Amino acid sequence: MSPARADRTTSSSSSQCACDHPDRLAAIAAVAGLRAGAPVMDADGTYVPDLAACRPGRGVPVLSFSGTADPVNPYAGGGEAYWGAGLLVGWTLARRGA
Repeated sequence: MSPARADRTTSSSSSQCACDHPDRLAAIAAVAGLRAGAPVMDADGTYVPDLAACRPGRGVPVLSFSGTADPVNPYAGGGEAYWGAGLLVGWTLARRGA
């Protein structure tokens, strides 16, 4: 492994590290939630991922582990307003290029 680039595994914050330091990471593995930046409220009052907060300049390989019974980082969305954007919501929006 190159000392200049490493893999990172953390509980949820590795995605933010990939946004901030893509040049220093070879890949990330997010355990218990894949989050990058704080969600923002849309026009309907729903919290959604702030995709503009993460534009790393290059793709960073991601392995993500999520539990379907996780009440903090819900698999299908919901939960506390701060974490209102679930994994599937963020993935869907990113695939649409939103």
